[in-house]
Amino acid sequence: MRENLLPQFKFQVALEAPKELRSVNEIAASNKVHPSQVTAWKKELREGGSRLFERKNGKNREFEGSGGAHSQAGAHTWKNRH
Repeated sequence: MRENLLPQFKFQVALEAPKELRSVNEIAASNKVHPSQVTAWKKELREGGSRLFERKNGKNREFEGSGGAHSQAGAHTWKNRH
């Protein structure tokens, strides 16, 4: 029987994976899911996580090119981290 898991559960598991305090297999075993599912949720979080910070009113500015010393310093930090 296929179990429908709550989004909050998936989110918590996905957040744990990038910390690398435990292996994907250990995380999967402790949460009673398949390791490939943990990897998929981790990937989904990494690829779509930035959408959490999008404004609902559509007034987002582009990260780069938004002007000002502060935004350029932030862009510099972002580029160096990734």
